[in-house]
Amino acid sequence: MGIRFGVITDVHYNEGTASELWGGVLSYLDTQYRQYSTAKDRLVSFLSDMEVEAVDFCVQLGDIIDAGSDERDSDISDAVYQYDTHYSGTTWNVLGNHESERWSGSGANTDLSDYWTAMDTAANSGTRANEWNPDGRGTAAYTFDYKQVRFVVLFAEGANNDLHSQDEVEELTWLSGTALDTTLPVVVLTHASLTPENATYPYGWVDNAAAVRTALEAAGNVQLVVNGHFHRNSIDDWTVPHQTINDILYLNLRGSVLGAGDGDSSDTATVADSAHYLIEIIPNAVLGDTNPRANVEVTGYYKGKNKEPNKYIIG
Repeated sequence: MGIRFGVITDVHYNEGTASELWGGVLSYLDTQYRQYSTAKDRLVSFLSDMEVEAVDFCVQLGDIIDAGSDERDSDISDAVYQYDTHYSGTTWNVLGNHESERWSGSGANTDLSDYWTAMDTAANSGTRANEWNPDGRGTAAYTFDYKQVRFVVLFAEGANNDLHSQDEVEELTWLSGTALDTTLPVVVLTHASLTPENATYPYGWVDNAAAVRTALEAAGNVQLVVNGHFHRNSIDDWTVPHQTINDILYLNLRGSVLGAGDGDSSDTATVADSAHYLIEIIPNAVLGDTNPRANVEVTGYYKGKNKEPNKYIIG
């Protein structure tokens, strides 16, 4: 049997009111873009679905909170409460650009310790290994092994920033020398995309993505890369955009939050328009042109547009 894990990205949990967010300057975010008011329902929907599916674990791919108000502690604690209340399995968290912005406004200088202290209060939070702790500021990247697969969690901040600004070389060294130093097949989890930049939607790729892909390809055991950050996919459907580059499959998942301008035809978005996913890595199959790899089955829980959960296999 393969590995089945649930994935949600870009929840943007925020308890601030529309008048408080971003000093009121961008209050429209609450009604037409971020949909803060539905964050709890969207997160609970994901966790409840994955509890029923009895997945092996759940992954949150970053931006579980937003940077719009000063209520960061209550945002985190309330989100963690939903995890503890609605899901009994193990959870893993990826650092998004909004988590780092929340503490210092600069991904390169953020002390991340408080964030992980808050997230780790969840009783079911997974135990990280091989932590990359840049300059003692707290965990930015780590690994965990499950059922003979190595999962590598990268800090790829997104919004056209490097992996970690001044420390990107350090993380690439850690990636090649520590994280990928295994005979196990590898799955990479990252907030922003590592695929070649799409000129029609230029937001969200890391500057040195090509260098990261080179490191992943050189390892020879990376099979799958999963990212969020975009809030939408490039196809006006539930289908996940994906591409295979040098035998590595890259999945770009639609964010939980969805609003006007993000591919939705209405003026506002609701919990019914959100998305989350179940990914199954199926062993003893072939993915890629030359090397035996596991197939990947993606179930898209696309809540809106009268769509039932749907599956397809990439291979």
